[in-house]
Amino acid sequence: VAMFGSNIHRVQSVVRAALTQNRKIVLLGRSMQTNVRLALDLGYIRCPPDSFVDPEAAGHFPARELVILCTGAQGEPRSALARLALGEHPTVKLEKNDLVILSSRVIPGNDRALGNIIDHLVRRGCRVMSGSAGSTELVHTSGHACQGEQRMMIDLVRPRSFVPIHGEYRMLAAHARTAEAAGVNPLACVIAEDGDAVELRKDEIVAVVPNAVSAGRLYLDARGAFADVGEVALRDRQLLAETGMLVCLCVLDHKSGEVVRGPELLGKGVAGLDDSRLAQARQAALDALAELGPAQRTDHGMVEEALRRAVRSAWKKGVEKRPMVLPVVLEM
Repeated sequence: VAMFGSNIHRVQSVVRAALTQNRKIVLLGRSMQTNVRLALDLGYIRCPPDSFVDPEAAGHFPARELVILCTGAQGEPRSALARLALGEHPTVKLEKNDLVILSSRVIPGNDRALGNIIDHLVRRGCRVMSGSAGSTELVHTSGHACQGEQRMMIDLVRPRSFVPIHGEYRMLAAHARTAEAAGVNPLACVIAEDGDAVELRKDEIVAVVPNAVSAGRLYLDARGAFADVGEVALRDRQLLAETGMLVCLCVLDHKSGEVVRGPELLGKGVAGLDDSRLAQARQAALDALAELGPAQRTDHGMVEEALRRAVRSAWKKGVEKRPMVLPVVLEM
């Protein structure tokens, strides 16, 4: 059974069903193991102490005596379910005719990843049941509060101000309308998005400042001491991935600016890299240098820009793709 490890009530339901069928439970996935361990310590999950089996010992039990609870119901690439589907889990292996239950609804955007995992499960001979759209199998119900339950919480708490969180904007707006219907002052019901600042004064919301702080994904380079990867670096990496890179090497006389050697072109990951196209780009670079005056050819910045424009333009004429061009100008 694949599900969110934080849904303790559903974990209890699966544990109860497993014990009714005289099956032991195997927990896979770090969040599943952590949450269940905490729930057992706090008494939120009730079962005999020997109900669980370590993953390392699962191979000593017949498959009909086990139930596996794992994470990965949203198609996460390195989750326990993904590794089971690919046969990469170090201790537990799925067998033909094993039943896999996806106790979740697909979050929009995860459809393709989850579909790939289901394909791998079916290739291994597993039977898959899910509560996804269009399915008639009653294996899942939402763990989110319905409107009536949200109204009950508001009636119990009686807030002076209300800021709905978690969900798409249309869902936040609906939640705010529920609070207004419960008697919360409409002026005190605020819908704030990521990056907005909500200013509080004397226990009241006095202002909402849009886009007050930076918010969103932050890309870190693990090989660079987790340094922040800025937008420029991301654009460069995307361009390299899509079109490749051409290095244009040119050696100039440091006094006259005349071409001593080159231009020479070296391509990495560039489509259509043949002799004729390289010759065209090389000639375009020479023509661009010829158009520069003697004084301009001693200015590295102007020479590099001329080479970059000429090579990119020549390449686009042939393949409709302009690779990243790195001009290297040396003096002798």
